[in-house]
Amino acid sequence: MRLAHAVMIATLGALLLSTSGFAGTISFSGRDWTTVDNGVSTYTAVDANTGRIVGTTNDGLDSGMSTLFSASVGDTLEFLLDIDTGSLGSFWDVSVQFGSNDSTGSCCGGSLAADRILYRSAPNQLYFQSFVNNVQYSNINTTTPTDGVKFSFTFDTETTAELTISNQISPGVYAVAAVQTVNLTNIADIDTFRIGSYANSQPVTISEFGIVPEPSSLVLAGLVFVIAGTLRGSRRFLSAKQ
Repeated sequence: MRLAHAVMIATLGALLLSTSGFAGTISFSGRDWTTVDNGVSTYTAVDANTGRIVGTTNDGLDSGMSTLFSASVGDTLEFLLDIDTGSLGSFWDVSVQFGSNDSTGSCCGGSLAADRILYRSAPNQLYFQSFVNNVQYSNINTTTPTDGVKFSFTFDTETTAELTISNQISPGVYAVAAVQTVNLTNIADIDTFRIGSYANSQPVTISEFGIVPEPSSLVLAGLVFVIAGTLRGSRRFLSAKQ
């Protein structure tokens, strides 16, 4: 009986291990993220605001996760990216991209609504790579994101976004390293956001993903709060007089 029980536990453990790299959905930063199934990569929601990809060094396999996303002119999207040490394939990269045509969960399905932003270790730089001709066209002089990099996309117009990349110089403190204009096909085309890790077993962590409220919206929210409080106080005063 004990032997049968042990065999059952061992079999269950093997099954769990064999499916740990399969596609699925994880949730963090208030969103569901669909993961790419390549049979070996693992995806983890580290905490309520953090997700992690651990990929493979196989040059033929891509890892990544994507979430439904839309933005309006004036919005600012921010998130933090960290890359830990690990083994690398010959042509590895970490990519950030906006997609269209609902390419959630796919490697490169649908269309890109803006050019990819890649990180490779050879030049120790982040750079833009054109999806159309697949060549590098703009270096971003910044240190490696091993210690944390903040990405901030401000959607200035329907066809452009200003990308600000900041290096973490101490916990929670960031210094601007580069500012670059990113061309969009059209902001209305964006329906997904994707973080990818190709031929790379370094853990890639993305956290604090979300739209940052505009200062004007914060002021408006504060005014609404004050007005609501004033009205409640007035009602209490009138009730007391009656």
